[in-house]
Amino acid sequence: MFTLSYNEALRIQTEHVAHYRHLLGRKGVEVVREKTVPCPANINPDEPIDVLVINRLVPRGGAIETIVRRLRC
Repeated sequence: MFTLSYNEALRIQTEHVAHYRHLLGRKGVEVVREKTVPCPANINPDEPIDVLVINRLVPRGGAIETIVRRLRC
């Protein structure tokens, strides 16, 4: 099982948004923010948990690339 903390996922997301900023534009950044779910109360944001849970909470990588593709169509 792959694990990642919520806070680490947010750090990665920040890097990815910066990398794709020229393609995302303001609208894309807003979409990423809207799709980012606040850390649930039952999850310690610094404790690594199953990445499948994190993927539902914090879009990164391919999820951001999908947002770019949808905006450009």
